[in-house]
Amino acid sequence: MPGPHGEEAEAVLEERGSDIRAIILDVWLEPGCGLDLVPTIRKRCPRARVLVFSAFLDADLATRAQELDLRILPKEGAVHVLRRALRLITPEDDICDLRALFPELTDRQLEIVRTSPDHDTDRDAADALGITEKTYETHWGNIRKRTGLSRRQVSNRVVACLAKKH
Repeated sequence: MPGPHGEEAEAVLEERGSDIRAIILDVWLEPGCGLDLVPTIRKRCPRARVLVFSAFLDADLATRAQELDLRILPKEGAVHVLRRALRLITPEDDICDLRALFPELTDRQLEIVRTSPDHDTDRDAADALGITEKTYETHWGNIRKRTGLSRRQVSNRVVACLAKKH
């Protein structure tokens, strides 16, 4: 059974089903497996293409993906690259409203979230913001405390928001 993020995905499928043309899926939807969601996706969204990412691929996952007629793409930098691509193809006035997505964050924390995908390393992002890498990491720690989400979960929600806008 998919975890909380899988349940969120199922709710979107229920609401928008046949309108969905593409789905970006992480293999790991805490604490379950995103591949468990694929049969539901195919049933509710028969025309949707499913793009699956994973940080690693073991033999069991490869077998399951093959049985589902899927290919799993390496996640290494994938969210970062995807966010950057979505920002490039989304008009500036149509950018995801981060304040609505994360109302609990300060303006500076939202700037950290917004700047993150444009840089390959924490050091690069910190330099762009004019702060030290340690301060940058402290901001992410505070973002995690305020939202209850990991950096990856924050990034995934921003990607989802940008994808909805596009």
